Amino acid sequence: MSPLINAVIQRFLFPPGIILLTLAVVWWWMPRSPRKARRLLGLIIVIFYGISLPVAGNLSMTALESIPPLTPAQIASPKAQAIVILGRGRYPAAPEYGGRDTVNTGGLARIRYGAWLHRRTGLPILTAGGQPFREGESEAMVMKRALEEEFGVPVRWTEDSSNNTLENARNTQRILAAEGIDHVILVTHGNHMPRALWTFRQAGLEVTPGPTLFQTGTPNTGILDWLPQSCQAVWVPLHEYLGLLWYKFRCGDCAAPS
Repeated sequence: MSPLINAVIQRFLFPPGIILLTLAVVWWWMPRSPRKARRLLGLIIVIFYGISLPVAGNLSMTALESIPPLTPAQIASPKAQAIVILGRGRYPAAPEYGGRDTVNTGGLARIRYGAWLHRRTGLPILTAGGQPFREGESEAMVMKRALEEEFGVPVRWTEDSSNNTLENARNTQRILAAEGIDHVILVTHGNHMPRALWTFRQAGLEVTPGPTLFQTGTPNTGILDWLPQSCQAVWVPLHEYLGLLWYKFRCGDCAAPS
């Protein structure tokens, strides 16, 4: 599936797209079957209320961010042979950087943590990310430039032909296998780590997870958590859970390389 088709499906599968589609069905159904249309409308109200609650977003994100950060002992004596940093999108044509693409806020958090780990472990870095929408420069190269020019940290390899996490894993495994490397520290967001960890292990790599930018803390169950807000807090967990299900569904050919 192309990145564009995937993006279009996501826009209509997740809120508010799915809500608009369902409302269109209600509008079409109303003159034909008012009772069924009212029932569907009531269901939409309940679902929309539920997914717009901060407490729902917090609980779903807490469940997703189940993999703990690296311990000081793991960092001091790493078993891995390299650090892999996954791309998180870009800030295109940044005017304050001379019109060049650079990392966005999520990507910045990942490369910052990757640089921090590199200085403490001495492990070489691979950046991973392609050009899913045919941008002029891969995410891997954008991250490499930021790491080297802004953090003073070298990048040894770039995986720049992937469009998603599954391809990240397969391509990274091929690059590192040629160097005799089969164990990596994988750097990505805490909420993305379960899906990334599964795909990289499926690709045949041993992985020490290095999650960063956790978005959950102690749940707050005050009155405001039960009042509607943005659906964005639920969008990310939905994206990750459905993404992992889709990978497992299509992964009949995902056996680890021999």
